Amino acid sequence: QAKAQDESGLQEAEKDNQALIDELGVARQLGRELQIKLALESDENSQLARNRDELLQKNVKLNVEIARLETLRGQLATDQKKYEEDIDHLFEDKRSLQQQLAELATLKQTLQQEIAAVAQVRDQLEAANQSLAQDKQTLEGQATSLSEDKASLTGQLEAVGEQYRLTKVELETLRAKHAGEVAAFKQERDLLKEDLEAFEILKARNTELEYEYNRLIRPARSKAGRIWVGIEYWKTETGYGYALKAPGEKQYQKVNLNQLDNRLEVLKEKYGCKLYTAVWFRDDTSLSHAEAISFTTRIQKRYDYYYCKD
Repeated sequence: QAKAQDESGLQEAEKDNQALIDELGVARQLGRELQIKLALESDENSQLARNRDELLQKNVKLNVEIARLETLRGQLATDQKKYEEDIDHLFEDKRSLQQQLAELATLKQTLQQEIAAVAQVRDQLEAANQSLAQDKQTLEGQATSLSEDKASLTGQLEAVGEQYRLTKVELETLRAKHAGEVAAFKQERDLLKEDLEAFEILKARNTELEYEYNRLIRPARSKAGRIWVGIEYWKTETGYGYALKAPGEKQYQKVNLNQLDNRLEVLKEKYGCKLYTAVWFRDDTSLSHAEAISFTTRIQKRYDYYYCKD
């Protein structure tokens, strides 16, 4: 019975031992599986770490790209604002150009009108010049005829006086006899005087027309690159006054007309076609417009570069 108990106990112990062996095998299996899992988890952690590092790098790159995009967006906003300002400027330029085109059209119309007016003035000048030439020829003929008549009458009176040694009564008789001829001579002289005055008026008018023609057609006179000389002209109780301010002089010097012409001739010989003559008139002078233009035209035609022929 005791032996049976020992065998029973041994069997129980073997069973327990086998159970422990089985459990130990299971534990070892679990240990190996755990090691495998730990290894896998370690690999996963390494991969996760690598993924994390990659994500961090990508995040840094993404932040840099975001910063670049923000900068680019700011530049785009600035460029858009500048583009809008350029568009506004272009619209303003367009409006300005349209206004300039309208002004140019108006100016073109004005110039066409001025050209037509100039053509009319030119025709008037040509007609006036022809009329002046004819009047001058007629007046010269009349003056020659009157001079001959005067010489003839003077010769007749001298011959009669020398030949007969007239007494006072005879002289009065002779004067009465020739009174008609003398009156006719005086009348012819007065008519000649009137014709000469009319000739001077026509001459002044022609000068004004020529001055206006040059003002409209020829380019404006300019002091640029010229030698400036000043001429002062005024009217006095007994005639006209003149003064000259030559290059290098500080004040005007009074001269008569001959002195003025002589000094201007010297300056013209010295400077040639570079002389710019500036004529001005005193405010208190009683000069007429025709007198002022006639004198200015005379000075410029003789001495100014504008009419100089190289």
